[in-house]
Amino acid sequence: MSSQDQLPPPPFHSIGDLVADLAVQVCKVIEAADEFDAELSHEDRKSAESRMHQSKRLQERRSKMAGTAI
Repeated sequence: MSSQDQLPPPPFHSIGDLVADLAVQVCKVIEAADEFDAELSHEDRKSAESRMHQSKRLQERRSKMAGTAI
C-alpha cells in the first residue's frame, strides 16, 4: 500500500472525544428545536384563537339563518 492509499487520520482521537462532540451537537439541536417550538407555539396559539373566533362567527350566522328559515 503506497502512502497515497492511506486513509487520513480520524478527526477524533478516541471514542470519548467523539461522544463528547456528539453530546455538544445534540444539545445545540435541542436548544434550536426549543426556540423553534416556542416561536411556533406562539404562532399556533394566535392561529387557533383566530380559527376559534371565526368558528364562533360562522356558528352564529348558521343559527341566525336557521332561525329565519323556519
